[in-house]
Amino acid sequence: MIRTRKPFALLHTGLILLLFALYACGKTYQDDTAFNDKITLLENHPEAILAQPDSTDFSRITTEKEATAFLLRSLARHYTSRDFYPEKEKLQECIRIFRSRNKVQQELEALFLLAETCKKENNTAEEIAAIEQGMKLAELADDPVWKFHLYNYLSDMYLRKYDMLKFIKNQALANQSIKEMNTDELDPFTLTLLGKSYLYTDQLAKAETLLTRLKTSVSQQHICYTDICRLLGITYFKQKRWENAATELKAALASEKDSSHCFTCSSMLAFCQDQLGNEEETQYYKEQALRFDTARRGGYKALEFYKLCIDLARRNGNREEETFFTQKMTDQYERMVKELNEQTLDEAIEGYMRIQDQNEYNAHIRTYQLILGCMLLLLACMVIYYLNRRRKQMMKYFNLQHRIEALEKLENIQDETKALILQELEIAKQIAMLKHTQKEKSEKLLKELDKLNLLKGNKLLSTRWNDFYHHIDISFNHFHERLTRRYPALNEKEVQLCCLMKAGFRTEEIAAVWMQSVFTVHKYKTSIRKKTEAPEAADILVFLDKTLAEN
Repeated sequence: MIRTRKPFALLHTGLILLLFALYACGKTYQDDTAFNDKITLLENHPEAILAQPDSTDFSRITTEKEATAFLLRSLARHYTSRDFYPEKEKLQECIRIFRSRNKVQQELEALFLLAETCKKENNTAEEIAAIEQGMKLAELADDPVWKFHLYNYLSDMYLRKYDMLKFIKNQALANQSIKEMNTDELDPFTLTLLGKSYLYTDQLAKAETLLTRLKTSVSQQHICYTDICRLLGITYFKQKRWENAATELKAALASEKDSSHCFTCSSMLAFCQDQLGNEEETQYYKEQALRFDTARRGGYKALEFYKLCIDLARRNGNREEETFFTQKMTDQYERMVKELNEQTLDEAIEGYMRIQDQNEYNAHIRTYQLILGCMLLLLACMVIYYLNRRRKQMMKYFNLQHRIEALEKLENIQDETKALILQELEIAKQIAMLKHTQKEKSEKLLKELDKLNLLKGNKLLSTRWNDFYHHIDISFNHFHERLTRRYPALNEKEVQLCCLMKAGFRTEEIAAVWMQSVFTVHKYKTSIRKKTEAPEAADILVFLDKTLAEN
């Protein structure tokens, strides 16, 4: 029963896990959709977010829900009051929470707001760092719209710092990121930035078409509505359509909350009214521009405004006012040159430090590479040594194995040879005795043996003593060789007698082989005993074996 129910239990568990995964994915999708819907509501009616009751305590942000609520309310307050910026520490805590939960859109919104906060503090390093983090995140998410926004932010930042090369570069990158996208797919905020990009590149007709269509498609409560009116006014201003420019700039100025944008609108309105011949309104907007100019650090627009004021003072014959604005233009030029020099020096120092850090890093990398290379070389040498040693051991083992096999074969051959030699010696003894003792009776038998080549092939009977000695050496561990080397005084008959005794021949058999008497054999034994200094009572063969073994 257990085996029958186990597959169903596994299937049940798998279905539960699958449903849980689908639920988690669906919940994540619903959370992302809900956040995007809130961002859309925020862009169209930021006041609606602020009007919603919220009892969340933002003194300590620990959850994703608290982080999202803090981000949305901070964005709403920033859109309704451009001078509001959230606490940077809380915003960074929100970013950490969003990153841990993999909430890409929330993290991008928070990083963008963090960059704005760092800009307010004039902390350029952290501002750029926040944008770079957002850029990496947008690259990973493959979000062209966010890349467009981030590149636009960088281009504005470098324009603010008078770095035209980086401004142009980031503008080109921004336009490149959404080049393949249809404008109908873009949101109003992105289209507004696209219209501003057209203005930067003097594509005034495109800018007018896009901004006019955009103005009619969004409500006046939308966060981009004021920017659209201002950009459309600037477009008309560049086209020298003074009345249209004045209408749009007034509409923008009525709801504009950013002091730098207020200066832009006021200074351009003063110029438009001057072109239209409205002296009172010209003076009014000139004073408005001067009021907003105290809250900003000038720029190219300030220089244009001061030129207008100098021209108006000269036309009115007001030398004092002309001198005043001339001095302000000079101060503005000096401030810009100083900022450029400071930035150049800071960038040079930063670049030098970056180069030094890079050189130090490269030095460390080279050191690590050298150490790693030495370790790899040492390891390679050890491996080669081990393999070579192993190969030698294997070769030695194989050679030893071959030698053992050869010795085993040789031993087998020697055993067979010994057996044949002993058999031949035994036959020789028998035949010799037969020839010596029974000559007449054995003639017929000897003839038969001769037919079988037993007599002619026997080395002993045919008196081929060298072959006989060779057989003795093979069968008895080089007995003949050791004997002749140890006792060179022995003559041929004495050597033959020793080898025959070693082969097991008795005295009578030796006499039969020699065709001599037994007395003669004893005579040679006595001679051998003297030459070898063998004791009288000792066995000559036993004595020889002992003395030859010691040698």
